[in-house]
Amino acid sequence: SIYFQTTPCLRMNAPSTIRATHPHCDSMYYHQPGQINYWLPLSDAYGDNSLWVESKPFCQDHQPLTVSCGQVARFYGNMCTHFTVPNSTPHTRITLDFRAVPGMLFENDYKFSRDKTGLQMFSDGGYYSECKYDSASKKWNVVSHEGVDRKERKGGQPEGDKEVFKGGSPPSLFVQFCM
Repeated sequence: SIYFQTTPCLRMNAPSTIRATHPHCDSMYYHQPGQINYWLPLSDAYGDNSLWVESKPFCQDHQPLTVSCGQVARFYGNMCTHFTVPNSTPHTRITLDFRAVPGMLFENDYKFSRDKTGLQMFSDGGYYSECKYDSASKKWNVVSHEGVDRKERKGGQPEGDKEVFKGGSPPSLFVQFCM
């Protein structure tokens, strides 16, 4: 199975003399180590209007992602530093980004991603949803764990799985960075 960010982030980077994001890796925000980032431009992304990513953790060889509308970039944003620079181009960049964790690496109760009250910030049924591959139908099925109280989700797997959407094959077009 795959656990994916339930609600993708919509981001816009308009021409500006100010950067939209500072250098960071997602582990700084307590995301779990198995997480992979997907970055989907809804407009062409290049140069200063793009996201800058290092090729491997701690390499500090940041390059802008050059990705056309309709392509997807994949990178290890949990440990690879990424950021924007001031957008000196005349074009606003619009993107969707989301995170995914392969099922065998997913930790529903990752100990470092609890908020100040002790609740899990990035659990299945909240920040993440689960998608399972059905080999008989050759389709990916999104499984719902809605209605599970966060206080009860400090450990273990949810009960009462409910299929809510049947999808097709995952996208096959990737520009790969930092894997």
